[in-house]
Amino acid sequence: MKKFQLGLAAALMLSMSACTSDEPQNEHPTGWEQKTITFTFGDVITQHTMTRADVTELDLTDLWMFDYVGGELQQTVHQSNTDEDFGVLSASMGYGEHTLYFVASRGTTPTTDTDAKTITWVKPSDTFWATATVTVSPSSESSKAVTLSRVATRLRITVNDEVPVGAAKFVIIPSQWYYGINYTDGNGIAPSSNQPREVNIPSSYIGTSGQLAIAIFGFVPSADWQTDITATLKASDESTLGQVTLEDVALKRNITTAYSGGILGTSKDFTLTADDTWGDEDVHTW
Repeated sequence: MKKFQLGLAAALMLSMSACTSDEPQNEHPTGWEQKTITFTFGDVITQHTMTRADVTELDLTDLWMFDYVGGELQQTVHQSNTDEDFGVLSASMGYGEHTLYFVASRGTTPTTDTDAKTITWVKPSDTFWATATVTVSPSSESSKAVTLSRVATRLRITVNDEVPVGAAKFVIIPSQWYYGINYTDGNGIAPSSNQPREVNIPSSYIGTSGQLAIAIFGFVPSADWQTDITATLKASDESTLGQVTLEDVALKRNITTAYSGGILGTSKDFTLTADDTWGDEDVHTW
């Protein structure tokens, strides 16, 4: 009986020794190992061809990266133009394949919703977007250049009349306008109906002709779309000095749709020209 007890004790000691050995007992879960990847944004697509212009040269104010693995959000990285390293974004990323979404914008008061995968702005402005798939491993490169494409649309209205004394405000009311994007594809979301966009008129424009040009930015849903626009020139007491309604205004990504005409009169002559900054400009007169 004593020999059996000694043998059992020895077996227990060996078992305990095995449990406290220096050899790893379990592998780390997938993604535990990490590597820091740095992203730069030296190229953007501002026309139908690539242009060399980084996010600081475009006066953008916010930059986001949304990092997904297997459809699950791993992290969101945000920079603002007050950050010292704005435009050079670094993130620690676990080993494996990542799907990344990038958004750079100068819209005001952005709100992100990672459940809905959206960003909305109180006042949209120029906005760029990109997606990339990156496989992180010990041998993968630690830096990557990202090319951003413009996803904003722009409506520009030029008043050909002489701006009268007392003119104080220009109001553009689209029948529908998109104030945000889905950051996974850059398509417009969050439409609003008949929301006024107001711009104060500097006194230096009083008495000038063809110099007053008002532009508003927005976004386009998955397909090109049209909307009606009411443009009103107002005095400081809110009285109407002139008004025009533009029907079926077509808007596209990376396109300026430009109208010009006399808001104090009624001409309707439509022409089309080109722009060398954005995509081909869609230009009209009324």
